[in-house]
Amino acid sequence: MKASEISLHQLRVWEFVRDLGTWVSVADIQQATGVCPRTARHHARNLTDQGLLERVDVFPGARFRVLPDPERRNPELMARLERAREAFGEVA
Repeated sequence: MKASEISLHQLRVWEFVRDLGTWVSVADIQQATGVCPRTARHHARNLTDQGLLERVDVFPGARFRVLPDPERRNPELMARLERAREAFGEVA
C-alpha cells in the first residue's frame, strides 16, 4: 500500500477517535473497530505523526485524542480521508 492510500482500517480508527472526542487507548480502538491491536497502534501513531491526533504516554499504554482543527493541520490528509469515506460507503 502506498503512503498516500487510505485503508479501511485507517479510516475506522480515525472516525472512532474523532467521533468519541476524548482520550482513547489502543485497546479501546481495537474493541470498537475490530482492527487488531498492532494495526490500531500503527494507525493511531501514523495519524499522530501527521498532526491529527495527540498522544500522551501513560501506564499501561498511550492514549490518543483528536487535536483541534484537524482540517487546518493537515488539509490534504483530511481530504483523502473524506474521499475514502465516500468510496468505502456503508462498508466502513
